[in-house]
This record gives sequence, C-alpha cells and structure tokens, in this order.
Amino acid sequence: TEKEMMTWKAEARFLRAFYYYRLLILNGPVVFLGDELVDFNLDNIDMADRSPWSTIVDWVCDEFDLAAKDLPEDQGDYYLGRATKGAALAYKAKLLLYSARPLFNGQNGTHIYDNMYNHYGEKLFATEYDPTKWERAAKACQDVIDMNYYALENDKTLDPVANYHNLFDKMKTSETIFCRILGGNIVQHTMPSRIGLTNSYGGVSLTQKIVDYFPMANGYWPINNLEDETYNNGVGDIIIEPRSGYTESGSKS
Repeated sequence: TEKEMMTWKAEARFLRAFYYYRLLILNGPVVFLGDELVDFNLDNIDMADRSPWSTIVDWVCDEFDLAAKDLPEDQGDYYLGRATKGAALAYKAKLLLYSARPLFNGQNGTHIYDNMYNHYGEKLFATEYDPTKWERAAKACQDVIDMNYYALENDKTLDPVANYHNLFDKMKTSETIFCRILGGNIVQHTMPSRIGLTNSYGGVSLTQKIVDYFPMANGYWPINNLEDETYNNGVGDIIIEPRSGYTESGSKS
C-alpha cells in the first residue's frame, strides 16, 4: 500500500542516519556521502577525506527529522525493534547532547582535537564554545517528551523495585523507545569469559587498558605511554598525564 511504501522509505532513511550516528560515536568525523553515490574507479577517489563533525551532525539530525514525519509511533508487538517516530527523535536528541558536550564543543586551544584538519584544510571539530548547542539539544529532548507517548514504568499496584524489574522482564514497556531482542541468557552475555560459564561472552567486562585509552572530560588522555612496549606487555610503570587529572585510586562522582 501507499502507507507501507512511505513507512519503508522512512525506515531506510532512519537506518542510514542511524548508521552515520554510530560511525560518529565510534570514529568521530568520517567520509561523508549524504545522497551522493560513489564510483570507486574514479581517478581522484584517493582525495576523499573526512568531513567536519558539525557538517555530518547537522545532516544526520535533518534526516532523523524527515524520517520521523513518516514513521509510525508504534510498529506493533510483532515488529518490535523496527524504527518509529520516537526512535528517530530520540536518536537526534542523543546525538545533539553528545555534540554539545565539552569534548566536541570547543576548548579554546587546550583540546586534543583542536589541530585536526582534513586535507582540504577544514577543521574537523569546533574550537570555540557554542552555548546554543545545549539549547538545540534541550529542544530535541523536549520534542520526544511532547509526544506524550513514553512514560516511566509505574504500575501503582507494584513497588518501585518491581517496576524496575519489569523493564527487563517484559517484552515491551512504556519506557521502550528503540530496542533489540537479546538472544541467549543475559548472564551468559555479561559474565567475564573465563569466569563461571565456559562459553560466556564478557559483554560488559572492562579492562584497565580500555579505561586508559579513553580521554578524560577535559580532553587529555590519562596515560602518556600508551604506545610503549612496556605498557602493552603489562610490565613497567605507567606515566600519568598530569594535565588530565587522572588518578589510579579513589572515585569521583
């Protein structure tokens, strides 16, 4: 039907924007195609380079807006996990919140990303703080709220712990915006691979090296000798970057 074709096109638009969103989160600025098709036999294909962060973010947000116009609020229980209007608006809000944070919103010459350019001379990240990015992110979050479609799981006949339990025990709740069905046992997915179940996946197990490879909120990496052979072999002392504010002990809320 016409309605089905409209929904399928909107789902395709959503998925394209979603995968650009994932690329941004995982890799930062990437080679951006938009609506263009690429002939990989072109002589100047080697001139392709990453586009600035803001260029891709703006395009992805516009695509989520367009998809939201033609996506249904609900796909029904049988199609749980397919794109909806709420999913498009929520991912737009997430991306704008991510983009407004200090890591991608200018650090005035003290930031690890300040001197990153593509080979066209375009700066890949903002270098001046822009408070309107927070306003734009707040507006996007409000758009999801104003749908009046989602709410906290709050069965008055149950206590708060039982309501929280239902988020994970029920197939669909009033809090579910975009989900996927996780096959297998949740314990099997999360337990470290060499503890307990012999075929567990360690899906949420962190190592110290993973922690060390993430920059701090102020943009500095915590460890200076990440690439040294002694560090990678697990021997020798680590060299903490004092400007990062990182400490090996204690916690900070």
